Parts: sequence; C-alpha cells; structure tokens
Amino acid sequence: MSDPARPQHIDFSGFEAALRRQAAEREAPHRSPPIPSAIAAASRLTEVELTWIEKKLEHWIRFGRIAHDRILTRRTRVVSFRPGAIFTFVRWSANDYGTITSRIDVLRAVDAGEPYTTLPFVRPGGDILLHIELAEGEPGARRDRRGGSGGCRSLRCRVRPLAPRSQPHRRGP
Repeated sequence: MSDPARPQHIDFSGFEAALRRQAAEREAPHRSPPIPSAIAAASRLTEVELTWIEKKLEHWIRFGRIAHDRILTRRTRVVSFRPGAIFTFVRWSANDYGTITSRIDVLRAVDAGEPYTTLPFVRPGGDILLHIELAEGEPGARRDRRGGSGGCRSLRCRVRPLAPRSQPHRRGP
C-alpha cells in the first residue's frame, strides 16, 4: 500500500540549486544596495516615538502635521515631522495612586546642522518653544486644603520661557 503523505521519489534538484546560490552569495563581495532618495530624505525628519500603556504611560502628539507614521507594535508607533514643522509632544505617566508627571513640549523640528535640544523619545531633538511640566509627587507640591485635587492649585506648574535663538538652552551633539 502506498501512503500519499510519503512519496516514493523526492526531487532534490531545487535544494541543490539553492545551496549553490547561497554559497555564491557568501563568496561574493558585500555591496550595500543603493539607498532610494525617499529613504535618504527621511533621515532629515524629526522622529517622535509614541507609546500607550493604559493607565500607566501615554505619549501623544497634540497638534502638528505628521509627515510619516510607522506602527512598530500594538502600543508603540513612530511619527516623523519635516524640518520647520511645529508640533506638541505630551508625555504622561501614572502609578496606582494617580498621575506622577505630565509634560507638554511645543517643539520645532530642526533641519540638519541646526542646534537643537535633546528630549526623551525625540530623535534627534528639537527647538523647544515652550515646556510645561506638571508634577504631583515632587517636593514642594501644594495640596488643596480639602485634600482633593484642584487642578493647577494642587500641582506645581513650571513654564520655561523661550531661550534666545542665539543661545539655546541645551545643545545636541
């Protein structure tokens, strides 16, 4: 009786050809493929990594014209902005007791060769136009007399003024 799952004759000619092709590729000098102009131009873009972990960590863009959007995982994506684009990057984190920090940064995407400020999750960085940080757990944070959160009354709000163009706050590499 012949079993249809086990053929009588197996043809290995395709396998041998594949082995020869792989050996030839290993022996050939390694040449990098040419980079298409679209990918080369993308290196000038400012990339922002956005993360969403429910009730723990959230990064999002409040406004700005996104040039490119790439989904990495179910919780992470990378958005890109062209040089000169203005956008707002919001970072929020919490623990079991509530908000730990909330940061809002209004940034301008920089062009190659311009000075920039480095920020977490922003590559390479950007020109910070406005930085607002609300922190609940920092020392010196005031509480509402009733014990509840009264908006900015229970948080310490810090707004950093704009630095002159000739003297940025921090410079990237």
